Amino acid sequence: MVIRKIDHLGRLVLPKDIRNSMGLVDGSSLEILATEEGILLKKYSVELSLISDIENLQRSVKGDNSYVGQDKAVQIQKCLQEALLLIKQTN
Repeated sequence: MVIRKIDHLGRLVLPKDIRNSMGLVDGSSLEILATEEGILLKKYSVELSLISDIENLQRSVKGDNSYVGQDKAVQIQKCLQEALLLIKQTN
């Protein structure tokens, strides 16, 4: 366990061994999430974020398509699935 103090600007320094093990370098982005247990830091990935957003959209369209109609909902689902495949192919 490592204990660090937060400075007056709210910053803290991540230990070098943790940064190295996660592949974090100067300029890396982190997601900061508040959980019931505390604060969770996750290495940010644009691809994973897009995948999550698209999957959420798919659930929304599948769950309630009354605002676009069934035909358009099917088209939207198809486009979202194609977008997911394209993103996953680039990884």
